[in-house]
This record gives sequence, structure tokens and C-alpha cells, in this order.
Amino acid sequence: MGEPGRLWPMKEFPHIPIPNPPLLLDEAAAALRMSPQTLRDLRDRGKGPKARIIAGKLLYRVNDLDEWLEQQPPS
Repeated sequence: MGEPGRLWPMKEFPHIPIPNPPLLLDEAAAALRMSPQTLRDLRDRGKGPKARIIAGKLLYRVNDLDEWLEQQPPS
């Protein structure tokens, strides 16, 4: 019956695309062309994009990254 620790086999659930998928810290940093440490530092100082902790994972929404980028002053 699937992987140990799972109550049901994953194949019973179809893949459903999420229109605004959450990204892990490394993925969000790559999308913003910065290091994960820089993104983490921005978050710690309250200067980064919105993030959520869900099931112990720090997640960023693509829309929140876009919104944060638009709020940054041009260089």
C-alpha cells in the first residue's frame, strides 16, 4: 500500500495544477536571481516578499514575489 507511513496510495489522487504555486525558499530565491541567504536576510528584516510557514516549510507565492518586485524602487 504505497510508501511506509502513508495512509493511502498517492496514485489515487489526480495531479491538479495550482495556478499560483507555492515555492520553497531556494526556488523563490532562484526566481528572484538572488541567493537563498539574501532572501532569508530580507525576510528576517521584514523587507522581503510575503512568505508563509506551512507544515514547517517556508513558502512563497509567485504572485507575492511579483508584487514585491513591483514595489522596489528602480535603480
